[in-house]
Amino acid sequence: MLKLRILQVVPELNAGGVERGTIEVAKYLIAHNHQAFVCSHGGSMVEKLEKLGATHIQLPVHSKNPLRMLLNVFALKNLIRKHDIQIVHARSRAPAWSSWLAAKLLVGCSFVTTFHGTYNATNPLKRFYNSIMLKGDKVIAISNFIKKHIETRYHFVSEDIVVIHRGVDLDYFNKKAISDKRMKEMLHTLSVKLTGKVILLPARFARWKGHIFLLNALRYLEKHKFTCILVGDASERHYDYQREIEGLIAEYKLKNKVYICPAVTDMPALYSLADIVVSPSQEPEAFGRTITEAQAMENIVIATNIGAPLETIIDGKTGFLVEYNNPSHLSEVLDKVLTMKEQDIKKITSAASKHVKKSFSLESMCSATISVYKSVV
Repeated sequence: MLKLRILQVVPELNAGGVERGTIEVAKYLIAHNHQAFVCSHGGSMVEKLEKLGATHIQLPVHSKNPLRMLLNVFALKNLIRKHDIQIVHARSRAPAWSSWLAAKLLVGCSFVTTFHGTYNATNPLKRFYNSIMLKGDKVIAISNFIKKHIETRYHFVSEDIVVIHRGVDLDYFNKKAISDKRMKEMLHTLSVKLTGKVILLPARFARWKGHIFLLNALRYLEKHKFTCILVGDASERHYDYQREIEGLIAEYKLKNKVYICPAVTDMPALYSLADIVVSPSQEPEAFGRTITEAQAMENIVIATNIGAPLETIIDGKTGFLVEYNNPSHLSEVLDKVLTMKEQDIKKITSAASKHVKKSFSLESMCSATISVYKSVV
């Protein structure tokens, strides 16, 4: 059997979808008797990675300084040679430039990229910077939406683009595995008193994530008892946005219904508290992990009809899609779900869980990624 030696390169190993995907692939490689290496600037998830048996190498690959990026080329070249790496898998643009050049300087080292987002491409210089993600021997797009974006924005149509949807760990995101104790601990962490159905929006506090869009829908649901929880990180640059959300909660008389909470680590327990999970993004999601995770956890999921949610939700069967610029439509769907009979809810949540198991499992994602690796060795 071909034994792979894969080096994944990411800026840092802190919480995030890219980082989680990196660790998931490393874990799968090790479980299948391959060798997994990760190069990053470090972070909170390094310890978890190393406990799996992967090798972490710390380099300042997060830097966008041109001189530092050039120095990283030679550091990565030495690293590739030392560990006899067969494939370098770059998951972000700055480290991808260094990784690509390092791989090119060595015979027999292949280069793979994952196109994780739409990236900002407002001018030719930015598009050139982003174009490094198209230089892989194989380019992994995390959704059909991203593949189409690559083809239209960069005029890059190639059989080397492979769509591999992000996968859900079905053992971790398993409603049956959540104890009452974990749910009580989560409720204590949130410090929220639940009344009626629970509506959850798990997303960082960035304007495009649609918190205000959701509030504009909730203001028309006065007759319903519900608790809405907005959970996510709020960086300093989004501080004013969070204050705006707080102001609207007061203005719309939602103060005893809508709560703002900081990000949590036990996402399955958080989903277990919710009846409805909303993804009201006002810009296209490249994939949107919360949508597939929530479906796996048997929540009713409502998302806006732009980007990858069109691929991950079967409208009316595994969840609901609403017009991204129409809060009245979201309000109507929420009203429908809040008054839905239990048997109808069960029909949708059961279909959603089966849908994720069939099409978006972690096993499927990792297996497809290994197939890509083997195709370029």
